[in-house]
Amino acid sequence: MPDPLLCTESLNPNYTIGTFQLFAQSEGGSEFNMGNIQTGSFQFTPNIVEHRRGIDNSLDALFKIGSDYIINATGDELTAQNIATLLNEDTITVAGGCKIPLQGDRCLRTYGIRLFHQFPCADKTLEVIFWRAAILADVTFNFDSGANASFPFQIRALSCESIHPAEAFGTIVVTEPCPPS
Repeated sequence: MPDPLLCTESLNPNYTIGTFQLFAQSEGGSEFNMGNIQTGSFQFTPNIVEHRRGIDNSLDALFKIGSDYIINATGDELTAQNIATLLNEDTITVAGGCKIPLQGDRCLRTYGIRLFHQFPCADKTLEVIFWRAAILADVTFNFDSGANASFPFQIRALSCESIHPAEAFGTIVVTEPCPPS
């Protein structure tokens, strides 16, 4: 629903004010909310190879050989589930709490990832889904005496072409009509 406190007549309903919710789901597990996201972004990077002519070395063609789809985020809710997910580790229930053994597995776990954003001035949402993704970036827990602890991280989509041949990395859905083709 539109938020009347954020919206004025001069505000474009396509503006994205605020961040998004981020959900993760391990294979065979339940989807869970990764908590408050302070800042975040969706990034697309095409992997390009240049072809140059031999005579004068001028650029002759560009070939796209792949794509990277990435979600960058900074969260601030330090929970055992978030820490274990970000570090690709397990949780073990122990007397008095939850233990996360730091095993340093070489194999990264994969998750289904869903980014959800509600536009504040329109009945419109944006949803980015990665069928299969891994956390491939450094994770740092930043502690600050005047603010909440925060942790920047990065999630990269992995191909799932065998199950989703027409949308190998995932989908983006905006709840608005498509432009005329």
